[in-house]
Amino acid sequence: MASFEAAIGAAARPYDTHKRNWCVTVPTQFGDLFFSVQLPPSFPQEPPRLTALNRCSHPWVVHPSLAITGAPGLSDWSAAPGHSDLGALCKAVYDEFAARPPMPAPAPAIGAAAAAAAASTPAAGAGAGAGAGGAIGSVAAAVSAGGRAPSSASASASASASASASASGSAGRRQSVTDKLAEKQSARERERERQRPRAAAERQKREAALLEQQRAQQTRQRAATQVRARAAAERRAKLTPAEVPARFPLLESYSAVQLRELRDDPDLLREMVVNLDGVARCRRLRDDWYDAAAALAAQNLSCEDAVAAGKGAASDLRETEAVLQQRFDALALRRRAVVERFSSPALRGALQSAMDAADARSEKVRAALADEEVGCAAFCKAMVEARREYHRRAALKERVEAYPAF
Repeated sequence: MASFEAAIGAAARPYDTHKRNWCVTVPTQFGDLFFSVQLPPSFPQEPPRLTALNRCSHPWVVHPSLAITGAPGLSDWSAAPGHSDLGALCKAVYDEFAARPPMPAPAPAIGAAAAAAAASTPAAGAGAGAGAGGAIGSVAAAVSAGGRAPSSASASASASASASASASGSAGRRQSVTDKLAEKQSARERERERQRPRAAAERQKREAALLEQQRAQQTRQRAATQVRARAAAERRAKLTPAEVPARFPLLESYSAVQLRELRDDPDLLREMVVNLDGVARCRRLRDDWYDAAAALAAQNLSCEDAVAAGKGAASDLRETEAVLQQRFDALALRRRAVVERFSSPALRGALQSAMDAADARSEKVRAALADEEVGCAAFCKAMVEARREYHRRAALKERVEAYPAF
């Protein structure tokens, strides 16, 4: 069960305290789809039972029981450790329904729906039995009172009236469920529209905070660079020239003639000083520092180019994001308009208007015939066209009402 809860998460909720029956919600483009996960008493030796709670059509769903049998892992279920995983099985069903949503199946006919409801719901069956018992009791009472039993025509009329009442009640309940689903969809759309400005404001706030953080970091870096430059200048200012030594061992080995040559020839003196070990060592150290400084300057220049390129790329990405966000908002508005235009209430209203227009045309043609403004042939042609249009729109309206709202 831990793997199941970790795999599904908040999309599943238990029906009982023992957590043997679960309901999983899968959001799809046709609305929320629900399927149940029932763990038999002998689980995990026996595989779980998965059933779709919405009437739908999918290769994994078997009709009319709506049992989910095509999921990988159900046919070869085994209780051996590491062989079958309830979480992986339910996650596979969840991902399949989310990636390829099942198509909503049309509602069954009135007779089939009533039979299914009577077979599946004890209360409904009891109600139907009570209705039948009441009819039989009324016939028996009539016979016992000396009257005659109702004829077959009367019985069939009563049955037709009961079927019509049941059909109207089922249509009303179906209409109420459809309206509720449409209202929920509209509420979700309004909530998304209401949250969109807040999300945009939060995104702008995060971008402004990030930009401010970058500016503060650049300011700190410039301040640190200035502090280091001042410290280096102070160190250079504190340097004092080396004290003149009391003795020069190298010069002590020179003769008076050599010393006079060094005194009279500055170039010879400079060459002698440059070739001293300490001076040569300092010159090599200076050259190394110059080379390191040049390499560091070149590296800084290359990094500045990369930083500038990164800033340009970031700016381009922000502009692209803004353009894509505008396109997304435009597409969201278009989607909302299309959904509102082709929703079940809108289609029913349009079809009802077409039916009313066809009725008005037929009444106009009938009035023209009564006033002898048109002949029989023209009347028949116009009346057939008007009634054909009316019944065609009525059939489309019934098909739209048979499907749930989207």
